[in-house]
Amino acid sequence: MCLIIKPRKHKDNKPKVAKKDVRCYKILYFDKDINKYYTPAMHVEVTSNILECDSFSNEPNNNEVCHGIHTFYNIFGCFMSFLTIRFFDKIHICIKRSIIPKGTKYWIGKDGCYCSERIIIKGLNI
Repeated sequence: MCLIIKPRKHKDNKPKVAKKDVRCYKILYFDKDINKYYTPAMHVEVTSNILECDSFSNEPNNNEVCHGIHTFYNIFGCFMSFLTIRFFDKIHICIKRSIIPKGTKYWIGKDGCYCSERIIIKGLNI
């Protein structure tokens, strides 16, 4: 999943750095049979309330960034993405309130998304 950036928000072609915590929403899969959370796109098991991306995109390629943690500005963006998410038996989809912490690099997308190098997921019981 790649993010198309808003060029007017990134005139210097560099990610923003959060001056304060940025509220966002993360979609996760929850497998109730094994009591585990996963990311929808990459199917990475979530083992902590802090998600980090080691290969964050520091430069766009044709206004796209593909490496980072994708979240949404608001709940509406989450619901719209359900149109493209693959559903599996015994998997529940969860929307978790999250933050991009102060000092974290992030991109602002045209489609109501962020792409960041780190997020903290609220209310995750792991």
